[in-house]
Amino acid sequence: MNILMINYEFPPVGGGGGIATCYIARELCSKGHQVTVLTSCFRDLRRYEEIEGIRIYRVPVLRKRRDYCSVPEMATFILSSMPKLLSLMITQRYDLCHIFFGVPSGPLGYLAKKLFGVPYLIRMGGGDVPGFRPFQYKRLYSLLKPFLNALWRNADFLVANSDGLRTMARKTFREKPIHVIPNGVDLSRFANSFQHHPASEVRILFVSRVIQRKGLRYLIDAVPAVCEQAQQPFVIHIVGDGPDNEFFTQQIQEAGLNSYFRFHGYIDHDKLPQYYRDADIFVLPSLAEGMPNVVLEAIGSGLPVIATRVPGSEDLVHDGENGFLLPPRDSAALSRALLRLINDRGLREIQGTRSREIARDYGWTQVAGQYLDLYRQVVLQQSSPVVQESLEHV
Repeated sequence: MNILMINYEFPPVGGGGGIATCYIARELCSKGHQVTVLTSCFRDLRRYEEIEGIRIYRVPVLRKRRDYCSVPEMATFILSSMPKLLSLMITQRYDLCHIFFGVPSGPLGYLAKKLFGVPYLIRMGGGDVPGFRPFQYKRLYSLLKPFLNALWRNADFLVANSDGLRTMARKTFREKPIHVIPNGVDLSRFANSFQHHPASEVRILFVSRVIQRKGLRYLIDAVPAVCEQAQQPFVIHIVGDGPDNEFFTQQIQEAGLNSYFRFHGYIDHDKLPQYYRDADIFVLPSLAEGMPNVVLEAIGSGLPVIATRVPGSEDLVHDGENGFLLPPRDSAALSRALLRLINDRGLREIQGTRSREIARDYGWTQVAGQYLDLYRQVVLQQSSPVVQESLEHV
């Protein structure tokens, strides 16, 4: 099959959604399918290149940061992509468009279908679903709701990356089924963390864009209580960058907690496995998630995980088995969970082993296979009987 993937983010730009796009595209190429990605350009990235068989076209956008994209910047991706989309549709014969994020990529899939008859699938990622960030985009969601309904209604398939996100999307749209296909993890790269030798201090890892939604302020607020009762020294490693970096740095300084935190800034995804291997505990106290890749990477690395009860994280962290699930914005609960793991290496190892067992169900090969099943259904619905018969044997 010939597949066009559209995502405003693709490595090295953006976060988990772009990483998921890359891994799925790789898996599909390895199975003999043709994959083209239409995405954003950033600084000195090439406008066109081919990586591991994936054809990547990047269009210029008014994006200031690698790790964060504002709503107006997303709008420039739609406008800038239209000429390239039209060119690709005229010169190539795509079997379908795989849209990552209804906003901002959805209108491009809609345009491809209306003008060229190419079917499209929307994979929801979180922020493109009304209700995902009511604390941030409540008014915007109310304005976008009719627009999103039109995009979803015309899509051939809708996919959410977690059960919780599907439930949230159904509150807005009930006209057609929403499938659940999770994100995955590269288990060959994110290996068991407990293979390393114990360090003199317990190493706690937080990997994320440094933005308010990820709940870093609540982790910082939890540290003073941990300091009072921890039986071993500990340090918290912050991996990632973002527009709120200065805010959190100041919060740490004002609380007198500098000695407990290490900021590493942006780290290329290829180098992240080493940070997981060097850690003892992973923590992500988010206010909202779709299906967090960093939690998948943590459980793949055999780490116990402390996370909040939000969509996506709830699917990956089994409370009391491979970590702890806490209410969002609850620094006291976060302190208690940290203390249990800091003070009990045996519990860390038991929960870490369980994490690795859970991660086995989330390999990228399985994830890509689930998408391929949907692709075949889309193409079969629109094909002649002769083509249908040939596709059934692919």
